Amino acid sequence: LFQMRLRKSEQSKDIRRRISVLLDDFTSFIYVNICRGLFEDHKLLFSFLITAQILRHKEHASFINKSPISPMEWAFFLRGVDAANGVLTEEPDTPAPEGIPAQAWKRLQILEPLLRFEGNHALEGMLEEVAADRKWQEFAESDTMYSEELPGNRDSTLTPFQRMLVVKSFREDFLQLAVRNFVRAELGVSYIVSPPFDLAGCFKDSQKTTPLIFILSSGADP
Repeated sequence: LFQMRLRKSEQSKDIRRRISVLLDDFTSFIYVNICRGLFEDHKLLFSFLITAQILRHKEHASFINKSPISPMEWAFFLRGVDAANGVLTEEPDTPAPEGIPAQAWKRLQILEPLLRFEGNHALEGMLEEVAADRKWQEFAESDTMYSEELPGNRDSTLTPFQRMLVVKSFREDFLQLAVRNFVRAELGVSYIVSPPFDLAGCFKDSQKTTPLIFILSSGADP
């Protein structure tokens, strides 16, 4: 497959252009081909993993002109408030402002100092804004926050991944929808749309040493 994509992808004598073409081609090719063997519910998870793995490497993210995902951002995404264990020395104890759920406030109190710990000041002052601005209370109560702009013009200062962490802090049940927006913002809409089944394309990608294997579910129409 590697050699095939080298031959079939757009050629260019400009090395940087050629690398960019190969990155786009390989990423799309791997996504489409792996999705052929995934259940529908797992395809968004796979596209998220592709996006995250690209952006977690500074060099890769820099090459495609994207902001990288920092270690602390990734730790908070995976572990939530437990990401502060062994990193932050003080336990946040400020009571939640009126209209802000206590658990959401606790997550925000962990997220901001976690990023500051590694020299990232993207969320600097957010706690004060959330406590003082009623728009944040309205945001916390919204059932469509995953698609709304953050109050205080925060969208212009946060990366798509940081924005997703803010939504996750307020409402973890919206994480799947926030992940979809994150993937679309970083890699494009084609990575959140299920690739249609293409039998001709499957045959074209196969070789005499790489056969096609069809596994039919019970009741499926072959």
